[in-house]
Amino acid sequence: MMNKKVIIDCLGCDDGPLMAIKGAIMLLNEDKEINLVLVGPTELIKEELTKAEIDLSRVEILEAEETITN
Repeated sequence: MMNKKVIIDCLGCDDGPLMAIKGAIMLLNEDKEINLVLVGPTELIKEELTKAEIDLSRVEILEAEETITN
C-alpha cells in the first residue's frame, strides 16, 4: 500500500499550535502508513512529538514563526 503524506499548518488553528500538534499526534497513532509535514514552531513541535514518543522519521518539520492575519 502507498504511504500518504499530509501537510498541517500548526499556526492555522484557532486554538493555537498545541491543538494542531495534538491532532497530528492522534493521526500518526491511528494511521501507521501516514507521514506528516508540520509547519510551525520547530522546538514546540519536536517537544510535543518526543513526549508522545512519535517516530520522528515519519514527520518533517518546516519552521514558521510568523502568523499572517487579516
